[in-house]
Amino acid sequence: MNWLPIFPLSLVAYPTAPLNLHIFEKRYQQLVKDCMERNIPFGIPPHQDGKQMSICTVMKIASIEKTYEGGKMDIKTYGVGVCTISEIQNPYSHKLYAAAQIEEMPYDLDGDPLKAKHIISLIDRLYQMMNIQKSLPNPEGFTVYSIASKAGMSLAQEIELLKIPSEKDRQDYVLRHLRKMIPMVEEMENMRRKVQMNGHFKNVISPEW
Repeated sequence: MNWLPIFPLSLVAYPTAPLNLHIFEKRYQQLVKDCMERNIPFGIPPHQDGKQMSICTVMKIASIEKTYEGGKMDIKTYGVGVCTISEIQNPYSHKLYAAAQIEEMPYDLDGDPLKAKHIISLIDRLYQMMNIQKSLPNPEGFTVYSIASKAGMSLAQEIELLKIPSEKDRQDYVLRHLRKMIPMVEEMENMRRKVQMNGHFKNVISPEW
């Protein structure tokens, strides 16, 4: 087990996926400085309903993009692993930030190419229905992690996804979610269009008697 500086957030980060952060609190300015100087990662454990989860994404800092007066900064990070938390020290040692004792969790990226294409096609359909202009991932080298935060899942669902070690099982999880969500969105969009038509003159055809 190792001690890892942690930065709890009300979001889920994923291995291999980028995450841009604006750092404004002094304790996390110190965390970034320590991670850069020592070339070490930090962890993002999701925070849900006032409770910190025991699962955590291990993050590396790719770059500090911009610094501001007072020490605030914009940083680029990316996920490099998943771990579980067994103990937290807050603050850790003589630092301003907390750290967690962690154990690495295994995960794989070997998915089913056909399921990957199906997921992308469903995401495309969802975006078209919602009139969302976003580029779709390339099927080549696709993993669920690359679209997990863009698939319309709740925070609880994203946390559950992070706990799944197998890419094929993650694909099944997201497919179930999309197959359930798309008909609901379609119905809501139909309802929205009907509401917008209220008050308009309608050209209707009477049914045959």
